[in-house]
Amino acid sequence: MAESSTFAELQAEMKQHLQTELGKFLDIMDIRDREYASRFAKLELASADRLDRIETAVESLLQKSTESAHDGSNSYSSRPPFQVRNVKLEFPWFDGKHAIEWIFKAEQFFEYYGTPDADRLTIAAVHLDQTVVPWYQMM
Repeated sequence: MAESSTFAELQAEMKQHLQTELGKFLDIMDIRDREYASRFAKLELASADRLDRIETAVESLLQKSTESAHDGSNSYSSRPPFQVRNVKLEFPWFDGKHAIEWIFKAEQFFEYYGTPDADRLTIAAVHLDQTVVPWYQMM
């Protein structure tokens, strides 16, 4: 009978020890749960802030795009001058003959490369044949 009382005491001690350890474990888990909830809330706020900034940037870009589309009558207004193209066009030389044809070809060249108006006269002047240069210089 002494054995059964010792066994009962041992069993009670084990039960008490397990309850104590389980309580500690549950406390630790509760602390971790609160820490994870706090971290998650911070991440959620940071993500929401980033999303707001991205939305603002996209709206700004869309607005600028819309404004530039309405402002520019030329589709090349936002393109930098003299872009590299797959097809290389040569600017036509002017020899004093067939002026209308030369003007058409020059305009096509300028449009293809999106040449700014300020640069067009210089490019055209450089492509005048020898017989036309004196006429141009007298202007």
